[in-house]
This record gives sequence, C-alpha cells and structure tokens, in this order.
Amino acid sequence: MPAVEKASSKTQNLLLAALPKNVFDTIEPALKLVDLKLDEVLWEMDEKRKHIYFPTSAMICLLYETEDGESIEVGMTGRQGLVGVVTFIGDAQMAKRAVVMNPGQAYVMKAKDVEKYFEEIPDFQEICMLYTQTLLAQISQNVICNRLHSIDQ
Repeated sequence: MPAVEKASSKTQNLLLAALPKNVFDTIEPALKLVDLKLDEVLWEMDEKRKHIYFPTSAMICLLYETEDGESIEVGMTGRQGLVGVVTFIGDAQMAKRAVVMNPGQAYVMKAKDVEKYFEEIPDFQEICMLYTQTLLAQISQNVICNRLHSIDQ
C-alpha cells in the first residue's frame, strides 16, 4: 500500500485502521456499527453471506460441524480481522457457522459493497487478501496442534 495518511483509529478494527485515509473515507459510508450479542449466530452453513464483519470489541468464532453434530472451532477473529472472507474469495466452506463468543461491536458491510470495493480499490483488496492468508495460517496451525498435541501441551 502507498504511504498515505492512515485512517482514524476511531474504527478500533486494525484492518480498517491500516487502510490509507482516502480509502477508509471512500468505504466508510458503507460501514454500519452494530452491537453483537453473546451466542448470536451471524450465519449458518447454507446461507449466502450477506455481510462481512469487522469486529471492534466483539470476538467471533468460526465453527465447523461434523456429521455427528459436534462443533469444532476452526478460527477466532477479533479487532485484528474480519469475518466473511468467502464473500470475496468465493463460496468456499471454510466454516459452517460464525458465532459471537464475546459480545461487543463490529462494523458491518453489505456483500454487494464488499464486492464493489474489492474490485475497484486495490488497497481494500490487498488488506482483505492479506487477512485471508493470516486466517488460513491460523486454521492450519489449529489443525496441526489438534493433531499433534494433547490438551495439556
């Protein structure tokens, strides 16, 4: 990203704050601050993703459910990330459910706006893709640790 004045820290989401100010100013009208409640389900497996969430104080857990009905946490996102990467990378089944594990707030952006900004604003696309790489690394690390380590370790 070019060296441009950074967005205001008022967002409290580190991805949004990392955007150049002019980019943040462009996308800001599409962001809506919402309150998220404990155990609120943001999406279920077969639902089309209608929004992405940029948590500011909430923690959101990404769950995958087995055929036996057991839930396995595959990722967790807080103010350092976003929830809903499938909105811009395609309808992959990275998680079957997103649930609020710690109540708080998040900025929400409609999928149509995400797709528009992803195509039109290289800095927005870059920050989304960099976070996606981080999320994939987190999921991979969880898999490795679950396979190779006991709970005590």
